[in-house]
Amino acid sequence: MKKIILFFALLAFYMNAKAQQYVPFPDSNAYWSEYYSNYGFPNYKYTYFIRGDTILDSLSYHKLYSDDSASTISYIGGLRENNKKVYLFYSHCTFNILLYDFNLNVGDSMRLSCLEACDSTVGEFYIKVTSVDSVLLEDMTYRKRINYNNIGSPWIEGIGSMDGLLYPYYSCSTCMCFFESVCFKQNDTTLYINTNDYNVSCFNYITSINEMTNNDLITISPNPASSEITVSGRQEAVGSIDVYNTLGEKVYTSPITDNRSPITVNIAALPTGMYFAEIGTAKGKVEKKFVKE
Repeated sequence: MKKIILFFALLAFYMNAKAQQYVPFPDSNAYWSEYYSNYGFPNYKYTYFIRGDTILDSLSYHKLYSDDSASTISYIGGLRENNKKVYLFYSHCTFNILLYDFNLNVGDSMRLSCLEACDSTVGEFYIKVTSVDSVLLEDMTYRKRINYNNIGSPWIEGIGSMDGLLYPYYSCSTCMCFFESVCFKQNDTTLYINTNDYNVSCFNYITSINEMTNNDLITISPNPASSEITVSGRQEAVGSIDVYNTLGEKVYTSPITDNRSPITVNIAALPTGMYFAEIGTAKGKVEKKFVKE
């Protein structure tokens, strides 16, 4: 029995040691895919992502957007991190909201703000740390995990809450809602995948903000297509084309050296399904969906 206890004690020590180096919160090229269920309404999945920086109240923030997979991209606000604390400047509010504090240890508590009411003084919602351990990610690295009482779900360092990126928002919601993180990707690498089966893929669309004023300036035809697609820019020359599958994996890349348009892409070898083309131009990137028959 003593040997078994010693084994697990050493295992816990090893896992904690693996996650000792702090991993900061993402500041670019990060995607949080989440699952939402509301009683009486259709379930759906959406994604938060960071694209670009901004200045709010004289402080630098990373711009946060959401994509509901129906071609609707919404600006959420700004994210910034200071001393292992992650703040949100919500687009409908006029003050900072503390989303995460990765300085917390066992026994510490944190008050959650209520984004729904958009009032820093509304409600008294607290979470208390019950344990701190490590979790193994998809890239076989360990991250620190902070576990809470039954009011909150675990947080993973550098990723956020397993209830979704904006977990404090949901803590004061009165709807019969269910939110949960599906997966997290950073720098084209999927680091976290929820083991629950929601019958949905990890990333069923590319989440990125169109830096051009009108993404209709770029077209893909035919759509659906069986063997090749043509990418055309009505007023913008095409500088690069990257194609992703529904898991967010890059399956094709083609840097264009002469900035020409239109460009023909051979997709005959790709499996049947939905894909997403990220098209680079002089004014920014545009994302377009297409279907391979």
